[in-house]
Amino acid sequence: MAPRRGGGSSGSGSSYYNDDSPWNEEVPLGVYGARARMLMITALVFEIITLVACLVFLLASFFIKRSKGDPTANRVPSRSLIYSILSNIIRQILAIVLLFFYVLEVTVKQSYVVLLMFWTIFELLALVLIFYVFYRILHNYLDRLYRGSKSYLPFTYLHWAILGVISVLSLVEAVLNIVTLVQDVNRTYGSLPLILSLAKLSSARKIISWLASLEIILCSVFVVIKSGALKVNSLLGSIFLGIGNFFFFFLCFSNAIIAMRYYLGRNSPPDYLSTATSVIWTIGIVGLYTGIVGYCMLWRKTNAQYHVPPEQQQQQYAAQQPVQYHQQPVGQFQAYQPPMGQFQQQQPGMYQVSQPGFAPQPTQWQQQQQSQYGQVSPTSPYQETREMGSGPANQVPQGQTSRSPGHTQ
Repeated sequence: MAPRRGGGSSGSGSSYYNDDSPWNEEVPLGVYGARARMLMITALVFEIITLVACLVFLLASFFIKRSKGDPTANRVPSRSLIYSILSNIIRQILAIVLLFFYVLEVTVKQSYVVLLMFWTIFELLALVLIFYVFYRILHNYLDRLYRGSKSYLPFTYLHWAILGVISVLSLVEAVLNIVTLVQDVNRTYGSLPLILSLAKLSSARKIISWLASLEIILCSVFVVIKSGALKVNSLLGSIFLGIGNFFFFFLCFSNAIIAMRYYLGRNSPPDYLSTATSVIWTIGIVGLYTGIVGYCMLWRKTNAQYHVPPEQQQQQYAAQQPVQYHQQPVGQFQAYQPPMGQFQQQQPGMYQVSQPGFAPQPTQWQQQQQSQYGQVSPTSPYQETREMGSGPANQVPQGQTSRSPGHTQ
C-alpha cells in the first residue's frame, strides 16, 4: 500500500519549476499482490456502505420536528447531529476517493496528501460532535429526573470537562498530523520524533474516548432506570438510546485496543489492519447513528409524556376532581336571614321568608295547588301532631287540672 514515487521529465522553464516542487511531483499509487488488492477492495466496499448509510441518516435527521409550544422538545440536538453526519459524509467521500486511487493504480501529484489532512480533520470533528450529542441527551434526562433542580450540575461539569479534553486532544492531533504530512512531502529529516509523538497522542485520545464512552453507558443506564421508575420516558426511546450507546462504546473500545496493541506496544501491525479498521468504523457508525437518530425522532413523544402545557394541566386536573359543594366549616354555620322589609324571590317549590320569626308562607305554586284542589294538608308530621293535640278530645275540661301520676290533693 505504500506509494511508488516517480519523477517527471523536464521541459520548459515553467515545466521545470513545477516539477521541481515536491507538491507537484507525480506519485503512482497502487497495491502489490492479490491479497492486498482484495483487502483494499473490501475496505472500499465498507466505506461505500457507510456513505450510503450516512446519507440515509442525514435525510432522516431532517424529519426530527421541533415543537414550538414545548421548550423541552427544542432541546433535541438536531443541528449537532446533522453537523456530525455531514462531517462523516465528507470523511467517507475522501476515504472512497483515496481508496479508488489505490485500487485503480492511478498516478497523482504529491499534493493528494491534502485529502488525508481533511480526512483526519472531519473524522475527529464527527467524533467530537457525537460526544456532544450524547451529553445533550443525558442532560435532558437528568433535567427530567431532577425537575429543574441544580442537583445534577456536577454531572454536567464532568461531561463538559471530558468533552473539552477530547476536543483539545483532537485539535492537537489534527495539527500534528498536518505537520507530519507536510514534513513527509518536503522530505524533512528528523521528523521521526514528531511522528512518534503523534502516535502517542492519538493513542491517548482514543483511550480517553473509550473511557468517556464507558461513562456514557453507565450514566445512560442510571437515567433510563431512574426515569423508568418515575414513568417519564418511553420504552422505545430507551431502546434506541441503548443501541446508540453500545455501538459508540464498541467503536471507541476497538480503536483503543488497536492503539494500545500496535501504536503504544511493539507489535507490528498486520496487513489487514486497515481493512479491519474500515469494517469496525462501518459497524460502529451505522449502529450509533441508528440509535441517536431513532431516539431524536421519538423525542417529542417522550417529552409529551413528561411535559404538559399549563392550560392542559388545569383541564386534566379539573376533569379528574370530583364535584365539590361549598360547605361551611363545622361550628361556623349561620342560617340565612334576609334583610328586614325586603322580599326575596325564590324558585318554584321553595319557601319565601318575608321577615325573620314568621312562619314560612306558601309559594305561588302551592297557592295554585290550593285553589285547584282545596286546602293542602300539612306535610310535616310535627304539624299533624300539633293539630291533633289542639283538638277538643285532647283538651282538659274546665275546672280540672292536669295532674301527674301519684299526685294527691
